[in-house]
Amino acid sequence: MKEDEFNWWLVAAGAVVGAALGATAAVLLAPRSGEETRQHLHGALERLRERTDRVAARLREVIDEQRATIESAVQSGREAAAEKADELRRRLRGQEDA
Repeated sequence: MKEDEFNWWLVAAGAVVGAALGATAAVLLAPRSGEETRQHLHGALERLRERTDRVAARLREVIDEQRATIESAVQSGREAAAEKADELRRRLRGQEDA
């Protein structure tokens, strides 16, 4: 994984954790009625769910990108190995004929 992608994930994870901690602190420290607290919690949880959905979507994108990159690299490796094996077979046949 590239360094800039790694930093992005740290920031995203920090945002999600920070949002959860901030919402918890706000609920515990702010004097509100039960109904106001429930509404506030509902809003905070909805925002957290939306952020989590965005992070999950980005994670799926990164996984798909990395999967394609890895599959391409594996295929290239297989092709290179097959070419080298064919080359070695030709050399061995050439030595046997000599």
